[in-house]
Amino acid sequence: RIAGAPFEEQLVQLATGDARGEVRLWNVADGAAQGALLAHASPVTAAAYSPDGKLLHTASADGSWKMWQLPLAPPRTLVTAADAATKLALSADGKQLVVGAADGKLSIVDPTMATPQTPKELAGQAGAPTALAIAGGLIASGNAVGEVRVWNAADGAARGVIAGHTGVVRDIAIS
Repeated sequence: RIAGAPFEEQLVQLATGDARGEVRLWNVADGAAQGALLAHASPVTAAAYSPDGKLLHTASADGSWKMWQLPLAPPRTLVTAADAATKLALSADGKQLVVGAADGKLSIVDPTMATPQTPKELAGQAGAPTALAIAGGLIASGNAVGEVRVWNAADGAARGVIAGHTGVVRDIAIS
């Protein structure tokens, strides 16, 4: 998995996660390694930077979601899911982190809160999410059978199901 950190509209750092649970940080300009950490006990399945590039969120097949302060500092575990965390989406303001798990659960937390919180669960996801997005007050999740489900980001209320793909939904963009 790869995530890029925005800074003055240019990518300056790249984060990669591997099957051993390691996350590595790289300088985009020259390819130099900036750090490595054993982030998770299982494969890294997703990564996302905060809009200001000061936080890196990672998820793992072990069900954990972690938030790393940059420059590197010890992580804060936000919550651990019952099943593998497979997808992450972070709102543009950095105040809503949506995590999709292999068991089909979608959870929302505010990563800016000082203490861990009970995640808000979104109802209705059919199977593990294969794509996830949050923008414009909406959360959208795709699955392996071609469905896209949409919720209000503010209250988690279901907005509907969009069906039409005949296979896996690989990505979602909201404008």
